[in-house]
Amino acid sequence: MTASLHRLDNAALIYVIDPPALTIEAILLSASVRRHMPHIDLIAYCPAEKADTLPPQLREYLAATNTRLELMPTEGVFSTRYKQGNKLIACVQPRPHTFTIFLDTDTVIWQPFFAGDMVSAGMVSAAPEGRYTWGKPEGHWARAYGLFGMEVPEERVRLARTGTLSPPYFNAGVVAFPNAPVAGFESFADCWLKTARELDRPEHEIPSRRPWLDQIALPVAIARAGLGFRTLDDRFNLSLTHRNITPGMWEKKQRQFQREIDRINAVDAFILHYHTTGATRGLRFDGYLDDLLREFTIFSDLAELSWVKQLDFSPKEVLTEFHQLKRIPKGQKTQEQIARWPIVNAQKRQFKQMAKSPDKFSNFWPKSILSKPKNARDAI
Repeated sequence: MTASLHRLDNAALIYVIDPPALTIEAILLSASVRRHMPHIDLIAYCPAEKADTLPPQLREYLAATNTRLELMPTEGVFSTRYKQGNKLIACVQPRPHTFTIFLDTDTVIWQPFFAGDMVSAGMVSAAPEGRYTWGKPEGHWARAYGLFGMEVPEERVRLARTGTLSPPYFNAGVVAFPNAPVAGFESFADCWLKTARELDRPEHEIPSRRPWLDQIALPVAIARAGLGFRTLDDRFNLSLTHRNITPGMWEKKQRQFQREIDRINAVDAFILHYHTTGATRGLRFDGYLDDLLREFTIFSDLAELSWVKQLDFSPKEVLTEFHQLKRIPKGQKTQEQIARWPIVNAQKRQFKQMAKSPDKFSNFWPKSILSKPKNARDAI
């Protein structure tokens, strides 16, 4: 029994950084893992082609939180850039562990769990997708499986948000799998990547495959690899997406939104999938992301961490005004609106340009973002 438990616990937890994207998310995820699971092997994968754009402050932070940084070649793996494909490339990288637990970078650990609760020999573990984002039209799944000479499985899963019964369809943000060779492939991850690349070939005409390609390929790869699947419940991938109640809202809407808030709050979650950093507002998890920052960095909250503070205007207000002005026909603009247009347009361009800049964090942050005097290494 002891040996079996040891094998189940021999898992690496991995995620992806794609600088400048996923930088803040990486800080939060590593902090949460080290708060609750200090001894698990934690690996952050970054495209090798972007190694020079990693903020030095982030490199120091990853080392301090015992997060191993690994570079992976991504150029040319997919015919055209597919950012979700980076997770498949990360999953296929060699690791000595028996199992891998992949997490989307916009997740955090809420409370500790035993790796054996997520992994099983001969099984891939994943949570059902919330709703039909792909695969609802008749024949979509038959086309995807048929490409590999297979029928759509008879098994059904219940989608997490709607409760609809569906052919196996999973959210690819939390996936646990064995690393051993399977059915002629080097590993399940190898099968998942190769399945996605084949489905992505234009001659196959898989409808609307992007951005859902990773999720379409997941159940198909499980079948190709000859593995079973284990359905994870909401505790292991609790989506925090919801709508907050606002003053003056119709009572019917208030009740509808409150039911969803109550449902989310009732889950005794292990992993929170927040998608956007503002998603915790109005939930019992509100303040948790800021709390992680205070423990592991010099920042007191997410607003202090954000590069948007460098701007002398509100991007949200500027974008709103830009679209309002753009909708007004040229001959109908007032003199004030005519005068505002070049200003707003320039501010929008400045915001868009800075959003893509690899230096937006490193130039704004101090030389070190580690908490003082007690740094993240002391905390673990």
